[in-house]
Amino acid sequence: MMPTGYEPDLVRAQAVRGVGIFACNDFVALSTSKILLRPGVVTAVIEGNTSLKRSSAPVEGNMSEKGSWGSWLNTDNFIRAWDLIMADSRYRSHDWVVKADPDCVFFPERLQIHLHSQVPNGPIEALYVKNCPTGIGINGSLQVFSHQAIDLYGQQRALCDQLMYPRKSSEDVFMKECLDLVNASSIEDFSLLIDGYCGKGTCKGNMNNVAFYPYKETDAWFICWEQVVIADDNKTIHSPIL
Repeated sequence: MMPTGYEPDLVRAQAVRGVGIFACNDFVALSTSKILLRPGVVTAVIEGNTSLKRSSAPVEGNMSEKGSWGSWLNTDNFIRAWDLIMADSRYRSHDWVVKADPDCVFFPERLQIHLHSQVPNGPIEALYVKNCPTGIGINGSLQVFSHQAIDLYGQQRALCDQLMYPRKSSEDVFMKECLDLVNASSIEDFSLLIDGYCGKGTCKGNMNNVAFYPYKETDAWFICWEQVVIADDNKTIHSPIL
């Protein structure tokens, strides 16, 4: 999360209501400076280089050097963010690790259903989820990894840094190619993300998809969230009792 612009207020509203990443079993909100999100919840600070990096030819779906941190940041910031997550180590207590952008309307409970359908007993190896049928197969607005994949990434990050020179790629490209390089496995779920690029659809009446992107205005974010919640409520009401 950037400390200026629309993101702090958007993430504060999510934190106060306990939605998005704040509905996960555990969470860490990251920023380049300390931000109070709600009483007792403060962003973890990414140390080091936080300079902006611009590309003259942005491509939808993070296929250029456009980062998905809500601005035009180089990949170094994301590498430092993952370093912080690994040092925190709480992720090892959970099967899956999710990275979501602030303007991604994300439903953890739906993601659990999707993942359980493919990996019903939980992951036992390094896995990442391909969420986009075009481009590199991943959109950085929502990234899903098994905790074993993050362990493997941490063990081999120096090799990836050496061979791939990550500052020349976007963060989602770097993570995917790094994990491919070190022989992590992947699964596909192209129904996770609605963003107009990887998947088309709307929030209203949606009963399946996991994340909706981008919704940068707080009101728009919560309108989408409420429309999906209503769809879930209707699904429950109309489900037969067995």
